[in-house]
Amino acid sequence: MNSSQTRRPNKRRKYGPKETSASRSKPPAATSKRLQDETEKDDEERRLESLLFGTPFSASADKGKQKASIDGTISVVENSGLDGLADSELFVADFADDDDAVVAQDKPGKDGERSQSTSDSDSDSDSETEADAGIQPSSSKATPSANPLVWSSSKISTSKPSAWSDPSDAAAVISLKEDKRLRKLRDAPEDDQIGGLQYEAKLRQQFEKINPAPAWAVAARDKLRNPNSKQKRRRSSSSSQSSSDEEKDIEDLLHSTGSIVNSDRRPTLLPPTKLDILGLRDANQTGRSESEVSSVRFHPSPTVPVLLTAGSDQRLRLFNIDGLTNPILQTIHTPNLPITNAQFHPSGQSVLLTGARPYFITYDLQSGATTESPRGLWSSSSVTEDGKAQGDRSMEIAKFSDDGKLLAVGGRGGYVHLLQCGAGGSGASAQVITSLKMNRPLKDLEWCGSYGGSGNALGDVGGSRRLELMTVSNEGQVYLWDVGSRRCVRTWTDDSMYGASKVARGGLGKYFAFGSKTGIVNVYSDTAGSSESHLASETPLKTIQNLVNPISSIRFDPSCQIMAMASKYKPGQLRMVHLPSLTVFANWPTTSTPLGVVMSVDFSAGSEYFAVGNNRGRVLLYNLKHSARVNSIY
Repeated sequence: MNSSQTRRPNKRRKYGPKETSASRSKPPAATSKRLQDETEKDDEERRLESLLFGTPFSASADKGKQKASIDGTISVVENSGLDGLADSELFVADFADDDDAVVAQDKPGKDGERSQSTSDSDSDSDSETEADAGIQPSSSKATPSANPLVWSSSKISTSKPSAWSDPSDAAAVISLKEDKRLRKLRDAPEDDQIGGLQYEAKLRQQFEKINPAPAWAVAARDKLRNPNSKQKRRRSSSSSQSSSDEEKDIEDLLHSTGSIVNSDRRPTLLPPTKLDILGLRDANQTGRSESEVSSVRFHPSPTVPVLLTAGSDQRLRLFNIDGLTNPILQTIHTPNLPITNAQFHPSGQSVLLTGARPYFITYDLQSGATTESPRGLWSSSSVTEDGKAQGDRSMEIAKFSDDGKLLAVGGRGGYVHLLQCGAGGSGASAQVITSLKMNRPLKDLEWCGSYGGSGNALGDVGGSRRLELMTVSNEGQVYLWDVGSRRCVRTWTDDSMYGASKVARGGLGKYFAFGSKTGIVNVYSDTAGSSESHLASETPLKTIQNLVNPISSIRFDPSCQIMAMASKYKPGQLRMVHLPSLTVFANWPTTSTPLGVVMSVDFSAGSEYFAVGNNRGRVLLYNLKHSARVNSIY
């Protein structure tokens, strides 16, 4: 093979056109551009280049501008007479401001002088500033805009300045004919193009047309705009009438020194047909009981939103009821005492805990101390036929008097023991004062009067007020005791009650309710607990037969408008009674209400909440909405 055929020919380098004498003598375009750039630089830029790149600094020979010609020669341009003007006067930037739609630029004048258009715009801005500040301008002339698409922002009245505005909104042009959705913004069929600010005003007008401002917003807006004006403009006659009434009420309130709250206003009674109730989160959701909740009680003070729960798990729990989270405050363990009855002292300083034991425990809320009562308080009070002492082994039935100075405890064989407790219900110094004896076994008891305050712990003997105690036997016999004289002042029998199981008092003695073993609840007036009546039997105001199991819980609302009755022997056995009409609410509870087996119920002191403790360890919490409109009528 020939070597010349295998050898690849070298590629010839491509060179540009050969230089000629004419082209060699003519400077290239890059050199001309560089020279032109050099001439346009000022001394400060050259000094900066010398510091950055190390090039020698050479000041310009003349303050005038230099221009490089194409042939490489540099010519000096004469001064144009603008060297003495400031930069702000050399250039005018038009940002299409809302206040000035069109900025006209005149020829620049001498140093220190302003053009006519600049002075006009300054005067317009000054006048607008004065108008915003509430100052009347000395002279104002409306200059029509040369551009029909520009909409003055003064037509859009706002009480507060905008936090941010886009300057390009004024320069925007929107067509109302092209977009079908914008055709409703036209005032006439031939309207087509509008400016950005006018488009914003039309959109605002359309929105207010669809969603008119409420009367209270209009009234507040007019008051801010015209604070000294008595006659306010209103958009409708109804809003004008309501605004005038409000102003009159405010003026009457400010011109008087009377009470703001009208104490003479009668409260609105609860309607008997419907109970307005709302279910909330469980009261013990942060500390659920491990056994049934045998006792649920609210604090007696309406300003203390505290709820206690107790059960056979030997634990007392305190919760802060807020209707939302209901946080747990304290948990107290009571060894060897399954709690069946827990209640606050009437003063609200302590909690009484009793059960199937011959002693009780008090818990001080302020100090957090737990005190156990002495044992064997009434070991010799109950005596058998052979003369042997038989002490009571249970304190499940125990209730404080209204003043909290005495504690009545139900015992065996019809005995009722009266104990005097220490300050705040403390059980450390508790002692038995006396005992009352019935002819029948005791089923329940209730205090009927208040302490007279004569210094005697047992009441005001012979005074106008005396302390009375009502006890009920299991056969339905009612005993009324005068505690001061320690004697029974009256007895009567409820013939319609086949075996009593519960007694309760509500409305400061206005109502007495007796529950039976057959589920019947008889409601009596205050004469049932009066010792002045000598009737052998009382006629009930109402006999409620909505339950068929033995009644285990009866509680009255503090406003004495609702009575709750329940039975723990069957699930869902709870009824709410409207006391003024003595009718049962039909709308609540329903078959779908998750009550379970109701063990205990209670109302809050302000009639705001209703709590239900069941056998599953839950405490259901409900909000009585009528409590916000109804005050206590007693």
